[in-house]
Amino acid sequence: MTTIQELYSGFSVDHWFEYEPWDAHYVNFEPSLIYAAHKIGDVYYAFSNARSYLSDFDCDNFGQLISTNDDIHLKYIRSKFLQSALSFYNYAIDLSWQVVWFYLGDNSYLFMEKQDYYNKYSGLCTFPSLLEVIALRGRESFRQHLISFNNNPLTLEVRQLYNYVKHRGSLDTRGLGERYNNMMMGFVSNGQEFVPKMITRKEFDLELWKEKLIEFDKLFFNYFNQLMLLILPQNYQNAQYDFDLSMNHCQKRLDFRRNEMEEYEKRFIQTFSG
Repeated sequence: MTTIQELYSGFSVDHWFEYEPWDAHYVNFEPSLIYAAHKIGDVYYAFSNARSYLSDFDCDNFGQLISTNDDIHLKYIRSKFLQSALSFYNYAIDLSWQVVWFYLGDNSYLFMEKQDYYNKYSGLCTFPSLLEVIALRGRESFRQHLISFNNNPLTLEVRQLYNYVKHRGSLDTRGLGERYNNMMMGFVSNGQEFVPKMITRKEFDLELWKEKLIEFDKLFFNYFNQLMLLILPQNYQNAQYDFDLSMNHCQKRLDFRRNEMEEYEKRFIQTFSG
């Protein structure tokens, strides 16, 4: 069984940060690739936060965060860390969809010139809408890869628990406080005992979910590495800055502002309002 600390050595994601686009990428590659690469950076930060919270779970002394290091207080703080990790892993899933969303989306300079539109366009990405775009572009390899990951039983379990907390209620951490499933008082009717049930919350087993999130971390690591291979060209990390290319890029951006941006902006507003 993989430990949390072994994730950092055996499944390092440091190289994800290296895909953040800078000047050499802007002048060498199409805008849609730049938008997608920038989203890879967002996935890196979300995933790193998730792994950090998961790593904090194994700490034994939380200093001033808790008043005493007894079992109840430790479970309380570990429950918070584990639920935070769960949330950030799910953020990483959503952001990974946006990587493909931008890669197959608008290839103009609009989102560079109007960054509010870049953020708004992010909000239009849902899994069904992404699959529609993939179908329109005829990119079957993307569809198969995304569906395979999203239909993985562990991914489904992680998503279901996150959506439960987001939309339905809080979790009941096992061993943290009392848990009652039935009312204290009941009665006997016609020889049968009846004890009314109480509304309960979904149980959250810390050790169980620690192991599940470790396994999910590895699953997402492999999924996202493969996704980047489908998007990034082989020469992406070797891109070199070139003065002539830079001047050409600046001229294209200026021409876009003068001649095309207004029309692209109108199209975007129609898409967003529709």
